[in-house]
This record gives sequence, structure tokens and C-alpha cells, in this order.
Amino acid sequence: MGCQCSNSNIDLNKEQSLNHENLLIKTKDIKILNSSNNNTTNDNIYDSNFSRESNKNNQNSNYLIYQLFEYLNKIRTNPMSIIDKIEKSKSRIFEKENKILFDCGNNVYSLLNKGITVFDDCIKFMLTQKILQPIELNNDLKIEFDLQNNSKKDFTSLHYITNILKKKLEFIKNQYFIIGFHYDVCSDNPEISSILQIVDDTGNHFSRRKNILNSKAKYVGISFVYINKHIVCYYLLFANNKN
Repeated sequence: MGCQCSNSNIDLNKEQSLNHENLLIKTKDIKILNSSNNNTTNDNIYDSNFSRESNKNNQNSNYLIYQLFEYLNKIRTNPMSIIDKIEKSKSRIFEKENKILFDCGNNVYSLLNKGITVFDDCIKFMLTQKILQPIELNNDLKIEFDLQNNSKKDFTSLHYITNILKKKLEFIKNQYFIIGFHYDVCSDNPEISSILQIVDDTGNHFSRRKNILNSKAKYVGISFVYINKHIVCYYLLFANNKN
């Protein structure tokens, strides 16, 4: 699936557009890459009490938003805690048809765009990070969707995302200074999404990491849309006050 997203200066690159039909990958012929563990790690390595079964059909629930927001602030305020989770998550890495995948649970697999070394590289990166102030959740920065008149494939379309983002930026331009934007197609477990957002950064200049770990960011708006069973697209807009 790959946590592919736009870069932090709102320049949505064409090559980063997504095709959600390719997100689900069958388990046949998958090979575990971590030789120290011959079984997939279960969800107990995560501290989330998130219940997918009770929330998977609730498009209007804010539960996913609050959970993802909580984990983003853990990354900012306690970098060492995410390092431990990244290390434990390495046992979820697989290989299929020369592609490096991450087991998100519920038969959902995320394509690791930077390959098997991406987890170790992220750990080294996080070891250099300073503790930051928590950001605030701001509904002014949430992206609005027309769930009735758009198909699921629209929500990961480059054209669609560009248009809704432009509308949002025009609406808030006098009040907020935009720090960055990215979107993430991932499991509907927000903790896994937060880990993959910080680990598998495919944009130029570590765009997602720059957004999440930007000391100038005071606010974040988080939105999400289900695009398949157990798969959601998160949209994150980071900003500060203009005056």
C-alpha cells in the first residue's frame, strides 16, 4: 500500500498518485524477512485499544482521528517511545514478488517504498530528534468530502485531492500559515498508520517527517475516508496562526 503522499510544500506530484485497487495483496508466497522470528507479530506490540470491528462501518466517527492525533503527539513529545515500536514492528516485514511489504493485520499489507532498510534508517533518524511541544487538533484544518457524490477511488485521486486541498487553503488563507500537507493510505489501525508515516517517508526532504516533527506546527487537521475494508485514507494538514 505504501504510505505514499504529497510533499510538505503542498506540491502534489503526479507520480505519487495512488491506485487503491492494488492495495490488498494476497498472502500466498509471502516470505518473512526477519530471520529471528518465523511468525507474524500479533497486534499486542501496539498499545492501542482500538477496536476495528466496532468502528469499521462508522464513517462519521471521530475515533480514528483522535487516535491518530494521540500517536502523532507521542512521536513529537516522546521520540524514544516510537523508536521502540519501530524496532518491534520490523518483525512484520515480508517479501512478495520482489516487493517489500508490511503486515498491517486483517490481510492488509503496505508496500514499503524504500525497502527493507527503511525501519533501521528511521530509528537512526529518530535518535537525533529533540522533544517537541504537542500540536493541537484543529477542525478548521479538516478536509471536507462529498461522500454522496464521489466514488471511493476519487478519494485517492491526485486530481480530487488537489482540488479539495485548494478549496481548503483558499478558505483559511487569511487566518493560518500552512506548514505542510500529506495523505496516507493505510490500515484502519491509526497506530500502525502513525508508525508507517514516520518510517516510510517517500516524499522529497522527508516530507511526512517534516510535517509531523515540525517545531513550527501548532495545529493539525485530520480527516479520513474508508476506501476499502480495513483500509482508510487519512489527510493531514499542518498549520500555525498567521498573525
